[in-house]
Amino acid sequence: MFIPLPRVTLLVATPRQGDKDLKHLFIILTEPVNGEIVTVNLSSYKTSFDDKSCVLDKGDHPFIKHKSYIVYHRSEILKATQLENITIRQLEQVADDVFRRIIQGLLQSKQTPNKVKKFYRDYINQ
Repeated sequence: MFIPLPRVTLLVATPRQGDKDLKHLFIILTEPVNGEIVTVNLSSYKTSFDDKSCVLDKGDHPFIKHKSYIVYHRSEILKATQLENITIRQLEQVADDVFRRIIQGLLQSKQTPNKVKKFYRDYINQ
């Protein structure tokens, strides 16, 4: 049985046309609150337009092989049970210092949806 906890990372299949084997690293940011959690994911850093709120690189997590960034505009509040319905593989947790950078970026990024920021603030203030 999978238990979603902060810092847990998941390798999720995110196939698209032209790359059916594409996978992205997702990070759980909260414990379940009323069955819901906050997740963010990484993508390769390609342009100066990518969100610079939290840039990660090789060494920040074993899965990361090159400069990447947290895609805050895709951060989500999910039902924890949704994770049971997608193709995932649990990987190593992110280190505490990396997790703090991710959270700081979540709260500072202009691209993080307001409902996600509110959910996270309510979570830490409970």
